[in-house]
Amino acid sequence: MGSARGDGLVQIATGFLLAAVAVNWWRSRSATDAGGAGFSSEAPASNILTGALGFLIPMQLSADGEAFIKQNEGFTRTTGADAGHQVIGWGHDIQPGENISSPITTAAAQILFDQDVATAEAAVNGSVSVALSQDQFDALVDLAFNIGAAAFSSSTLVRLLNQGDYAGAAAQFAQWDKSGGQVNAGLQNRRSAEQGMFSA
Repeated sequence: MGSARGDGLVQIATGFLLAAVAVNWWRSRSATDAGGAGFSSEAPASNILTGALGFLIPMQLSADGEAFIKQNEGFTRTTGADAGHQVIGWGHDIQPGENISSPITTAAAQILFDQDVATAEAAVNGSVSVALSQDQFDALVDLAFNIGAAAFSSSTLVRLLNQGDYAGAAAQFAQWDKSGGQVNAGLQNRRSAEQGMFSA
């Protein structure tokens, strides 16, 4: 009896694994077929399907995406100021009441980074309902990581993207180039790199 139950669990696990592979292939193919011009200009059913698949098997930041964010953020071992916020590690925004040792160790900074990435991933998975390639997902996670989950989810970029307007969404990266109300060259470069990754 135990053997039969074990075999059943193996079959279920295998089924989930195959489903994950199929979903990732479908996502990649759908986004590639769209050619950056849009998954579909009138595809509510497809959007619902994509949203359901995203709920079941959320996309995750790739290793290249992690390196991209870390390169953009830079590493701060001690607490420093950034646009009126106190940051440490790879761009971690220190929250009120958060007790973080400074200087921070690389291991501790990685834990904070992983938490911040998870928040950004959840923002992208939760607000985007069209198919994305891995590069597109990584670019959006970088943007959400930098501007915040709430700002990302309510952005015009997300609205256009969910309408199937990939080109219009890509153009919106450039709108997030200001710090303290002033255009920032570093943010301009970051937005350009994100746009290039999204449109590749």
